[in-house]
Amino acid sequence: MNQRNEQDWMTIRKSRTTGILNQAIKEDLTGFTVTKRIDKKITTDKGKTFTEFVSCSYLGLENHPALIEAAKQAMSKTGIHLSSSRGAMRPQYLQQLEELLSEIYRGNSVVVFTSTSNVHLGVPWIRIVSAISKKGGQLL
Repeated sequence: MNQRNEQDWMTIRKSRTTGILNQAIKEDLTGFTVTKRIDKKITTDKGKTFTEFVSCSYLGLENHPALIEAAKQAMSKTGIHLSSSRGAMRPQYLQQLEELLSEIYRGNSVVVFTSTSNVHLGVPWIRIVSAISKKGGQLL
């Protein structure tokens, strides 16, 4: 096993950056755990409070009271997460959301991902499948 595989992701990340990342970690500006959030104000596990500027939530809808209530209702029916491949089974609300978004986007196909990390894992495969199908090929 090479040295890279023996290191955790944060060690690898630090080794690839300038000293600024180490300084940011030392000053608790990155790599911390969030214990509380009210709008853009977050509190870390060390009790520090910051204004968050790095969210991928461009519209800020994850704090909307109607969405929070809808999420609670959905979780009471299906739990927090189905620990299975989406191809094997998926919660009903994802299909409903995709259908509604498809209507909004004039009938275009929509795939909903549950996190930015999942998008990063899924989009390359969607592009590969799309390219293969456009050339008349099949993915087995």
